[in-house]
Amino acid sequence: MNNGVCDVFKAGNFQKITSIQLPGDADNARYDSIHKIIYVGYGDGGIAIINSVTFKIVGDIKLQGHSESFQLDFTAKRLYVNVRINGKPR
Repeated sequence: MNNGVCDVFKAGNFQKITSIQLPGDADNARYDSIHKIIYVGYGDGGIAIINSVTFKIVGDIKLQGHSESFQLDFTAKRLYVNVRINGKPR
């Protein structure tokens, strides 16, 4: 992932399948194997929600700043995000 481009590769042979363009720096990804969803943090404040079967963007979570990191909590059905606003974690 670089400059907003998410490249998708086949695990068996590392063949590139497709690319997904996101607005800005795509640099943090998590996979929800239960729902077959990929979450990718990007740009100045967003998390893209991508269907891992079709590799299409199916949703978007807007944030107040860049997501430094985030974690999925399957038990609580939540997404916890560390957001930087004006250079400080919030």
